[in-house]
Amino acid sequence: MLTTLKRLLVSALRRTNVLRWFNVSLRLQCADRSLRVPLLGGIGAGHFSWARREPWLSPLLRVLLQTKSGALLDVGTNIGQTLIAHLETGIPSDYIGFEPNHCAASYFERFSRANRLDHLRFVPVGLSDRTSILKLFRNGEVSAGASTVEGF
Repeated sequence: MLTTLKRLLVSALRRTNVLRWFNVSLRLQCADRSLRVPLLGGIGAGHFSWARREPWLSPLLRVLLQTKSGALLDVGTNIGQTLIAHLETGIPSDYIGFEPNHCAASYFERFSRANRLDHLRFVPVGLSDRTSILKLFRNGEVSAGASTVEGF
């Protein structure tokens, strides 16, 4: 019940554009643990609604992690949506994340520290088949659809 109220409150504040003035942390129940979700100028609010948009992700990760051993490699961690789905499975495994967007990477690191997820490995870079410095095109500060290909 409380999680539903938080989700509705965050959603309402987000729609009215008021959330950008807040820097707080709220709790989000995730499997057997309670996560601290920093809301920093509106960034992080999506954590309270992503499960409704991607209800298939946690069950898929659960099947994959039960089938194969090894690390979960998250290319494009953004602000941690896949990490939360991974934690929701309750299956312990290594996690290695990559994120080239400095705003999203900064939030991800703060989220990880707030939840004492020290076992994670995170590299704030993009992956490519060659070494180079490229421009990152994005629609918003932490846009999940950022790309090095303009107009993608």
